[in-house]
Amino acid sequence: MTIADYHVHTDFSLDCSVPMEDQCRAAIAAGVVEIAFTEHVDHDECDAESMEKYDYAAYGEELERCRELFDGQLQILRAAEIDWNRSIADDVLAFVDRSSFDFIIGSVHNLEHKYVGFSPPEEFGGAGPMYDSYYDEMLSLVEAGFPSVVGHLDLPRRYHGVSPFDVDRDHFEGRLREIFRVAAANGVGFEINTSGLVRGKGFSLPEPEVLGWFVEEGGEVVTVGSDSHRTEQIGGYIEDTYRRLKEIGIDWRMSFVGGERKRIAT
Repeated sequence: MTIADYHVHTDFSLDCSVPMEDQCRAAIAAGVVEIAFTEHVDHDECDAESMEKYDYAAYGEELERCRELFDGQLQILRAAEIDWNRSIADDVLAFVDRSSFDFIIGSVHNLEHKYVGFSPPEEFGGAGPMYDSYYDEMLSLVEAGFPSVVGHLDLPRRYHGVSPFDVDRDHFEGRLREIFRVAAANGVGFEINTSGLVRGKGFSLPEPEVLGWFVEEGGEVVTVGSDSHRTEQIGGYIEDTYRRLKEIGIDWRMSFVGGERKRIAT
């Protein structure tokens, strides 16, 4: 089994202070063979500081330096985690058109120009309406079709401890299956983000079983990432997640080395 960590940040992201070279060394020490440096690319007005921080050219230069430095030890993907909601759609799509990446995570982080992690569900009318709004944005994201995968499908759970299935299992399973069908038709995949496990919450985002529904609806593209912002988080719980995915029949991960999508047995 080879471990690939497809969601990692460095000091090119506002919320991380770890140099890319340090993350590479940590990845090698953790047995990771492929790593995607998915720096935050934000466009919402509430993320002005993050927008100012991101430097596409400098990021590319450092990534090429690390590729040369760790050649033969680590496959390094040029990647991005691009925030999405319909209010910023034109800016996001323009950025994608003028940029080049091996791999893109599309993530819904904000509702009503507020980060869902820092705003309690009550600010959005309660947990049910919050998740409905969140999945409205996610549906529009997979309809747009630009990401390789969608990030942390149930992000509010990491902060607020409430799953959409705690609110109304049948309703939100139906909503996700609709999103999964559209995503599968557009070639968009989903990640399992292990940050909830890495941060001691006791769950991944989403749980592996949820991606079983994605496969049932015709999906194939599945990746796993730690959402690491520190060296000790690299590769965290990824091997365990592969095993859990195997238990429900997903015995592969997708590789995007060189931008080429390839199915790899786990």
